[in-house]
Amino acid sequence: MALVAHEVSGEQGSGRVVRELVLRARDRVDFVVVARELAEELRALVEWRRVRAPASPYRTKLAVFFALGAIEVARARADLVHLHTIGPLVPNRCDLNSVHFIRAGFFEAAGIFGPDGLPRLRRLSPSAHLALERWCDRRARLLAAVSEGSKRDLERFFPGVPVVVTPNGVDAERFSPDPAAREELRRAEGVGQDDVVALVVANSWSQKGVGVAIEALAAAPGRLWVVGYGDAERYGARAAQAGVAERVRFFGTQTDVAPFYRAADVFLLPSLYEQASLAACEAAASGLPLVVTPVSGMEELVGAEEGGLFVERNPVAVAQALSRLAEDGALRARMGEAARRRAVELTWERSVESILAAYERLLGRPL
Repeated sequence: MALVAHEVSGEQGSGRVVRELVLRARDRVDFVVVARELAEELRALVEWRRVRAPASPYRTKLAVFFALGAIEVARARADLVHLHTIGPLVPNRCDLNSVHFIRAGFFEAAGIFGPDGLPRLRRLSPSAHLALERWCDRRARLLAAVSEGSKRDLERFFPGVPVVVTPNGVDAERFSPDPAAREELRRAEGVGQDDVVALVVANSWSQKGVGVAIEALAAAPGRLWVVGYGDAERYGARAAQAGVAERVRFFGTQTDVAPFYRAADVFLLPSLYEQASLAACEAAASGLPLVVTPVSGMEELVGAEEGGLFVERNPVAVAQALSRLAEDGALRARMGEAARRRAVELTWERSVESILAAYERLLGRPL
């Protein structure tokens, strides 16, 4: 099996999925990993065909990986080629494509394209991205979606290509409530027992709605913690303009986010577009009620608002939801428990077995 991804390292995104797949299925599958970077712990478990593409700029990385990755895939002589993509990776072969981001859906949600399907303001770059995405996904023998909502999007944008659901997982032991750890971090941050902390864990701050969260805080009680990579200076200025700078804390990128989930009271994600948020799964497993927009992957965690509240992507709606939860600790507890019950069903074992089932379908035989 040739697994193709830009980077297989860290805790987030498609790299995490590849990591769990290798760790849990290496006794059934011989993996060749075609990637620019590979986590140290996996290097003795697979054959690594390193693609020497630059880390930046992004477009150069894509172009170099596209060419050199194709050479390594051809050399692997694998029975199947499994891509983990947010865009086209290699031109020569794709049996299974695990789609972690659909540009067509994101551009639609962002309003980049007009009602006639043509790009607004002559945005040719999105048009090129869409053309490459269509070519990549339509040549796959099988597409893998990470949620039911993602499956519906793939079937709508790429009709005729069969789609299966291979959901992401979550480590429910690592991400779990811990009162002692909660108290330790809150005390270190000067947060009282009665203070309500809303937590955002994200890197793409514009897409994930950090600005919406800051503006919502101006009309809601409590604090906002933001964990992840982003322009803290610009968003800090936005918080100052909204009059909430003293209630907003930017923690930057963290190697371990579990303590922040445990110390928070609400998980907030007013995202524009998602396939299935790993951060939302981790927050739910940690027992946090979710305040989220109704994007793909959230229904599995929130249900019919048992595990949290669905909101429109605007400061007024978010502020109302935060205020409701801030004023009702019992409601927060009930929703957090319901969110955790749903999240613990999304195990990495289940995720890996769904991928192996897709392999068997493509091979026409059991592994």
